[in-house]
Amino acid sequence: MKFRLLSLFLLCTTIVFAQSKKTGTRSSVYFTAGLNQAGAVGWEDPDLAGAGYFTGFNGGMGFAAVLDKRNSLVLGLEAAFSSQGFRNTEASIDNDPEKVIINYINVPVILRKYPFRKFSSMYFGLGPQVSFHVGGHIKTKGGESVGINEDAITKTVFSGVGVVGFNFGRMLNFGLELGYHRSFSKFIEISPDLRHSVFFGKLFLPVDLIADIMQGLQ
Repeated sequence: MKFRLLSLFLLCTTIVFAQSKKTGTRSSVYFTAGLNQAGAVGWEDPDLAGAGYFTGFNGGMGFAAVLDKRNSLVLGLEAAFSSQGFRNTEASIDNDPEKVIINYINVPVILRKYPFRKFSSMYFGLGPQVSFHVGGHIKTKGGESVGINEDAITKTVFSGVGVVGFNFGRMLNFGLELGYHRSFSKFIEISPDLRHSVFFGKLFLPVDLIADIMQGLQ
């Protein structure tokens, strides 16, 4: 599943990239890497739920293309691994489950707007996201990993995403982004009212920069 999703993403970005070259549209491909603060909302009684947030990882690839002549609208497509779920704040002994960790390949489509002339590198963005479940586990207070019931996890989740960010030197493939996404659909079959609530930060890194770093490590 992971390979097919990555192949589909690469095919889409290749087609759009080729089309943008043909039409003279400014575009770029980049890597992403960052951190999540992942939790859940929708508990029947939030004060008694004992649920909190934990820090997870996100990282993947992205493609961006300018849509207008003024360089103020940019459409982005990404595919990234994301560690989500929620934390049990009432875990007190080693055997207690402390984190429910659910992993996804997130595919957001974000329309980014650069509204300020004097701060031309700053943008705001909104868009939908579809997430494909690719595994997970439960981490106990003592640090042990326990298998999760895969049948209890919804395999595809839909969300809305909002972001704010900066491109270094107005480069589409080099920047810093902060954002939030919340799912519209359930992610646990037996708790249909729960929704993902994820704050995140990530870097956009040029492909050639990562290639140079990897080459230097060899």
